[in-house]
Amino acid sequence: MEIMVTCSSCKEQYHHAYLHCTTCHKQGPYPNVYLATQEQANLQQNFQDALLRAKKRGVDNLLLQLQHQVDSASKACINRSVPELSLALHENRALGRYYKEVQAGRRLLDDDPWTRLRAQADQYFFHGFHEEIHFAALTLNDSGMSSYGSCCLLLKEALIDERASLFRENTGLYFREHQPSEKNPVTPGWRAVWAERGMLAACKLQEQLTTTTASSDFADLLIQFSPEDAELDDFLEVHIYGSLTIKTVQQVVISPQSGEESQTDRLTKRLEERKIPFQIA
Repeated sequence: MEIMVTCSSCKEQYHHAYLHCTTCHKQGPYPNVYLATQEQANLQQNFQDALLRAKKRGVDNLLLQLQHQVDSASKACINRSVPELSLALHENRALGRYYKEVQAGRRLLDDDPWTRLRAQADQYFFHGFHEEIHFAALTLNDSGMSSYGSCCLLLKEALIDERASLFRENTGLYFREHQPSEKNPVTPGWRAVWAERGMLAACKLQEQLTTTTASSDFADLLIQFSPEDAELDDFLEVHIYGSLTIKTVQQVVISPQSGEESQTDRLTKRLEERKIPFQIA
């Protein structure tokens, strides 16, 4: 089913995958954000249902604390390897998006089962604009998904909030498990705009809260990292439309892996030259 946008200027309709009106070229909503807005009523209903269930278990105030903390303190983070980030700084590159990198000849097309699955999922979730999407995770403790690289890049909220949306889990794993289609659509209310990420987190994590849960536990609930198998990582996936550069980064947290020590020294010097805050974890 086609999802259409009505242009605020010329009032003509165009496919939601276009960033600009196809008639007058006025910029419209970011496609991923527009899809999330179509599920806002579902998300709000899911949140009210989660709040009722939490109240029955005596953790409704804790759930509201979780919502508030995620809304006020969570950040989007992207992980990159030390060599990849160092090269991007050295060559003044934008942060790479897989499909754009393949098109530009900067990386070869992967042909493993996960990449093929990821391509199918991206075509479904971001039909017509998947090449424009950066993937990130939502974090409360400045810790990202180290299985994707030892450098956690925390992004400046003011530079992404209007073009970021979220999904309740890894879209690739969701696609593999549920095989969504026109007859089997994505679960309503599993998308959220950036400003409502707290509700999405509360809906997802409600059942994991107990009377012994402390607010200090929220960060570990939001990102559940498995060092043995990246497919077991559990997190809220952030989708950011358009380009990201090192200037979009607020801070870099580096957790060097074995063999990266010399490269890390080179990276930190380049970060210092660019006056980008960093810390070694």
